[in-house]
Amino acid sequence: MPPRGRKRVAEVEPVSQPESPSPSSLEDHEPPPPFFNTTFSTHRASPLYVGAKALTFPRLQTLSQRLRDTLVGDVVRGVQVGLEGNDSSLGRAGALERIGIRWVGLEALLGGALDPDADISQDLSGDEADSSTYRKKKCLVFEIRYENALCTAVLLPALSDKTQDSRQDGLAANNLEIPGLLSNGGSEEDSHFLRLPLLLLRMPAPLKSLIVDFLSSTFDCRISSMRLGTKGLTAAWERWIQDAGLPSQGSLAKDMVLTLGFYVPPPDASDDNEDQHLEGLGIKSVDVIIPAEELRRFVKEGKGLANTAETTKRKAGSQGYENDPRERKRLAGGKADEGWGWIENGNDERQEPFLRALGVYLDKHLALNLFHPGVRVTKVACGGFVLSEGRVKVFSPPPPGGDEGPVYKPIKNLVADLIDSAVS
Repeated sequence: MPPRGRKRVAEVEPVSQPESPSPSSLEDHEPPPPFFNTTFSTHRASPLYVGAKALTFPRLQTLSQRLRDTLVGDVVRGVQVGLEGNDSSLGRAGALERIGIRWVGLEALLGGALDPDADISQDLSGDEADSSTYRKKKCLVFEIRYENALCTAVLLPALSDKTQDSRQDGLAANNLEIPGLLSNGGSEEDSHFLRLPLLLLRMPAPLKSLIVDFLSSTFDCRISSMRLGTKGLTAAWERWIQDAGLPSQGSLAKDMVLTLGFYVPPPDASDDNEDQHLEGLGIKSVDVIIPAEELRRFVKEGKGLANTAETTKRKAGSQGYENDPRERKRLAGGKADEGWGWIENGNDERQEPFLRALGVYLDKHLALNLFHPGVRVTKVACGGFVLSEGRVKVFSPPPPGGDEGPVYKPIKNLVADLIDSAVS
């Protein structure tokens, strides 16, 4: 028998696939990198030269590929092998999986709501320029993902109007912090520069140097470490008290730790002490831990101090530096943010009640003059953040400052002050 003919299968019409979103929209809806509960090293960045064209998604892809070639190239690979011998963190990270460079909304990075309409690769019209400036500010994020680790670098724009309107290196500020957009009152060449003054890095030391070299060579900028002194650290803590208060319960109700360091000027070179062996410096640091329930009492006592000059100059009269700025600077190691001169002049708008009360307490119970030029504050740790000379860690804000709410104001002010310090 001849084979029975098979029935023809009805041709199925191809199902239309939905259009895939553009790379730019994928970039905008991707969640921001981890910012809270993460320790970053702080760095200053001069204006980045980007040219006449904006840093659109295709251009960022090209830069990502160039960075990947730098990381896995034959020449650099030989250098990395030597670095991994001294730093095992790169070896434990595993294989390199992905490198990405993208724009992230600053509000989303700091815990605010994502902006679904944001697209930095599109041209900006005049109406968009008149809308909320803060919501349009962007961070340039570098993400290097290994098999077992994620390394990030974040370049942050200025937040405050004071920093935004200031000029650095003779370049006019870009109101929206976006390359390719002409700045008001500046020349066309000024718009070729992008001002992202604060660089936060979370990666091993060998990779930090490589990223710094890549940024310097690609954008013709200068990257340097930003080390906060006593003035910046104490100002951040006093402002945090004003913005967040001192709650008695919740995630912010934690003990406060203040680390004090001591600077000893080197001895004068003379014939009498050339042969003398230098002794050890003795105590290098002291941690002052104040329980959370006692913080309000310190602030209350500091505000109630009638004679602030007495609290800061109790021991200064016999030291000979109270009216000698040069001697004070010498005792402070020649640094502008050290020496406590901004407190003893009595003209500072910030009263800093907590520090004044702490100074009286240490003077009475430990016979330690907190406001001596050689005494420094090297670290401040509280329930909201940990801030040291070259590192910062911000803890997750309490509700409602979550993913769906606005940015927690104390965190916004803290980051804004860090950016101001990077510009100054």
